[in-house]
Amino acid sequence: MSTGHPAHVLAIVPFTAKLSACPPASNTLSLSIEQLVERIPTSPRRILLAVSGGGSRAISELLGVPGASRTVLEAVVPYCEEAMAAFMGGRPEGACSPQTARAMAMAAFLRAKRYDCESSPAGVACTASLATDRPKRGPHRAHVALQTVSSTATW
Repeated sequence: MSTGHPAHVLAIVPFTAKLSACPPASNTLSLSIEQLVERIPTSPRRILLAVSGGGSRAISELLGVPGASRTVLEAVVPYCEEAMAAFMGGRPEGACSPQTARAMAMAAFLRAKRYDCESSPAGVACTASLATDRPKRGPHRAHVALQTVSSTATW
């Protein structure tokens, strides 16, 4: 896992575990997506979520959980290339890559700090290549990243 800067690297567990009390990875890996999403509003950490491509479904799943407004600062979907460049402050190397997910998470973190400078917010990003009406250029894939003041993690 490369972060591109001297931040501490988080253990590789689902990002929602890092938003709550950080239960052991073995406990979080057995949870369903619904159970993971339900844990996010119980987190003391507030997040700004940035998603693109197939990751956009995460917003409706997250906001459908009671109490999400205590945790979610904002959710953004920079979907087209120009919107992504404006959100990140530059064009990504590729639309769906670990590097793009990390850059999106950093942009989300910096934006979250503007809304919540008192606590320790996080930028969470997901970019995914799943469904398309064009010929696929590779397998289905998703990249998730988390950025805090001291840590960067990607999955």
